[in-house]
Amino acid sequence: MKADHLMSPAFSTRQPIDPALRLQITTHSHHTCKLCGGGCRSYDVMLTEREAKRLDYDMWRPLLNDVPDTLPLVRLDEATHQYTLNKVDGRCVFLDTDNLCIVHKAAGADAKPIACQFFPMQAVQAPDGIHVSLNVGCRRLIEMTDADPIPDLADARRLLDQVQAIATIGETLPLTPTDTISYAEFLEWQVRLLDILAVPETTWAHTWTRWQSAATLLLSIPTDAPTPNTDGTSLFRALHTLIGQTPPVRSTLNSVYQRSVQWLDVLGTAPTIAMRTLPTVSPEFFAVVARQFLAGQHAALYRTAHTGWTALLAALIGGVYGAAERIAHIDQRPDHALNEAVSDAIDLFLSPAGQLALTEPNQAAFLRGLARNVSDE
Repeated sequence: MKADHLMSPAFSTRQPIDPALRLQITTHSHHTCKLCGGGCRSYDVMLTEREAKRLDYDMWRPLLNDVPDTLPLVRLDEATHQYTLNKVDGRCVFLDTDNLCIVHKAAGADAKPIACQFFPMQAVQAPDGIHVSLNVGCRRLIEMTDADPIPDLADARRLLDQVQAIATIGETLPLTPTDTISYAEFLEWQVRLLDILAVPETTWAHTWTRWQSAATLLLSIPTDAPTPNTDGTSLFRALHTLIGQTPPVRSTLNSVYQRSVQWLDVLGTAPTIAMRTLPTVSPEFFAVVARQFLAGQHAALYRTAHTGWTALLAALIGGVYGAAERIAHIDQRPDHALNEAVSDAIDLFLSPAGQLALTEPNQAAFLRGLARNVSDE
């Protein structure tokens, strides 16, 4: 499964898998599916041509609910020649009213598209191996513990052997639009960020201090300076404006836009990035997200490494604000509100609008605002 492709090229390219590379599963990638159907609503399912032909048969239609007879079950993007499963009201045509997959129920797990079987795992190919991690867009990641199983390497390899291409990092990559680094240097930065962000904290004050430390580290990477009218919340203001002007590429992104407007409005009008706390939720979840994002090489989905790392920090901040707004206005479990808000924020920064908002001056201003101007609310 995937979020929207970026308007600017990512520093990775999609390439066939090298079977000689070793599979590596990110530490603490424990997962048990909670059957919430979140992935069936939040992502487009990419299909091989063979899968597309098999799932576009009329034999499936008697099993479907609320899917118009005139609606194709499979879509083909003429520009990319990529097949995807169609959606109705933001959900996969094969998602049943009980949140279960109709293909799975009727024909077994192996009949589902490879993308669905692999989710919520995510893989990025790099010179030192294939990094398998959890997709941080999973809406029930917050419920996972060490008691949940770790994805099986042999099963992951079996599924990946059937994938046409995955995001692949080369021996060199862009640190910023003007600076290139080796993959080994990239890993050194990753380790430094992991040492800061992937350590669980039990207090919100300590969590925010770690975020400030990460922002200070990223500020040591030279990039375009903020313009005079740019401050720590300009990134969120720009994103707020852009999601109001940019039609979403996929229907599910429209719901992410709608859910995000409220917290973007709060952040965009704030004089500084103020520390917020969620008293009924443990902040340890952020270490899980950071570990999967960083060790899983998710930064490769952005146009530069600096952009990916900054987007992670901005998404964590947005997740806190988004959860606070949901808890205040929606009758929702606080832990679910936090998980969904962080997932929305990460999807948002991967969207075309998010990529447009992540200009280098906005990134620098956000990092300065986080590192120097965080205050207790």
